[in-house]
Amino acid sequence: MEKNLLSIITPCYNGETYIYRLLESILKQTYPFVEIIIINDGSTDNTEEIILSYEDRFKLKGYQFKYVFQLNGGQAKALNTGLRLYTGEYLTWPDSDDFYISENALEVMVKTLQQSENNVGSVRAFANMYSEKSLSIIGKLGNPKTPYNPNLFMDCVFENNFWFAPVCYMVKSEYVKEYVGEAIEVNRIGQNFQMFIPLFCSKDTITIRKLLMGYLVRDNSHSRDLGDFFNQVKRLKDIANLKIRLLEKNCCKNNNMQIIRGINNLSLKKEVLLMADFKMFFKSVSLLISNFRLLFDSNFVKSYFYFLMRWKKLK
Repeated sequence: MEKNLLSIITPCYNGETYIYRLLESILKQTYPFVEIIIINDGSTDNTEEIILSYEDRFKLKGYQFKYVFQLNGGQAKALNTGLRLYTGEYLTWPDSDDFYISENALEVMVKTLQQSENNVGSVRAFANMYSEKSLSIIGKLGNPKTPYNPNLFMDCVFENNFWFAPVCYMVKSEYVKEYVGEAIEVNRIGQNFQMFIPLFCSKDTITIRKLLMGYLVRDNSHSRDLGDFFNQVKRLKDIANLKIRLLEKNCCKNNNMQIIRGINNLSLKKEVLLMADFKMFFKSVSLLISNFRLLFDSNFVKSYFYFLMRWKKLK
């Protein structure tokens, strides 16, 4: 690993309308030692032309610029290509539609890692959430009033007060090599779980209480037909199974069986809420009756009734 170098891996597919924001925001950064690796995952639009138009500007700034085109294989496969190529002491892998809103974002994160102890493997910062259509701020990732535990393993596994946007995270490459390796499992779900869980199982994270990034919230226009419902249920179960595989492979914890039960319960709660969202009232009640222990979770019950009342208002 090249000392002080920060590697930025950015998979991209058909990003002609937004990748320029990320590239422009990186060019404005104050941190001087950067290697950017852009993986074009088989884009069919003008993504390649836009990316390559930035090559000279990156080199003029003194940043290393690497571009790879590959046939479309999904986010995980594109990330794996980058994981084989990067050479930096530090690593981040932002989505191509996110960006940095502070010009010293990278410098702040690198310096925090440089000053950290060996028990720390990563840092993260807060982000503004932006609407895809209007680019107006619609929320935030992270709350300055919340006390965050440096061990993010449980928060990540149970998706509890945890934000997944990879643009918010930076890691020490030596621990990526040790705990993640040079490749993650290639599928269409859970690439960030595959990066986070092995790291968080063994190392702590420092939360930088500053707004440094912008996270783009895509328009959620999925349909309400049965095909879409079953696809989403399958995705929930696939993610739960992926978490369990990662747990069994990377984490030797005394309470693994308890954690696995919690993962399955979380998946079950999401399935019930999905039924409520799709107006499958009787099916959701039937599933709740057979899993009545879910009713002891007050936050889940509130979410369940929220969906039921929402559809009642829409009638």
